[in-house]
Amino acid sequence: MNRETLESRASVEDLLERFPGRKGAFIYRGPSMSPTFRPLDLLYLEKNGGADYGPGDVLIFRPPHEERFVVHRAVAVQGGGIRTQGDNNRFRDPYLLANRDIEGRVVRMERGGRTLKVRNGLAGRIRFLFLRALKSSGFLAARAAGPTYRSMGESGIFSCLLPLLPPTRVLAFERPHGIELHLLMGRCVIGRRLPGHPSWQIKRPFRLLFPSAYLETITPNFRA
Repeated sequence: MNRETLESRASVEDLLERFPGRKGAFIYRGPSMSPTFRPLDLLYLEKNGGADYGPGDVLIFRPPHEERFVVHRAVAVQGGGIRTQGDNNRFRDPYLLANRDIEGRVVRMERGGRTLKVRNGLAGRIRFLFLRALKSSGFLAARAAGPTYRSMGESGIFSCLLPLLPPTRVLAFERPHGIELHLLMGRCVIGRRLPGHPSWQIKRPFRLLFPSAYLETITPNFRA
């Protein structure tokens, strides 16, 4: 089946389907993972036996007792299984996944000839919560107004998500030219302030959580 045939069927089937000639590739069709994915994005998965799938991971799987493929994000591990939900869905999926149901984790996608990394784990959790907050605050409906990434971060509206995430801490390191600060969330380094620089460099999408006014107030928890 060629890509044109898949495109003609996209409007009547909300399914994933293996893409011929590309090992581990699936073509996405449907609204449940919008805006993370768009119809006809090519999704590439990584198989690892399910040993470390967890919240924030984007998974391709077969729902229990079904043959179709679905791509949704893992949002919780409970009762010996993994609970999933589409980034664009209001409710969690009504089933728990076992490892045998999971085809793999989506690690990258191809769109318009470009290859893009797919956020999983902690960064994936941030993205999911960010999209939830956008929908509840009406930002998606007002997207045409064009709020910039930086202005949304400076607004502080997403700081309310911090209690739902691993705790943050700041480490200080002695460098030849001064003190370098690292901002960690859990065990992940999400930002740095280099010696002599007045501002922090925060990775996306974590910048949305920390307005500049907040960053100016934080002090090191540990000096190395």
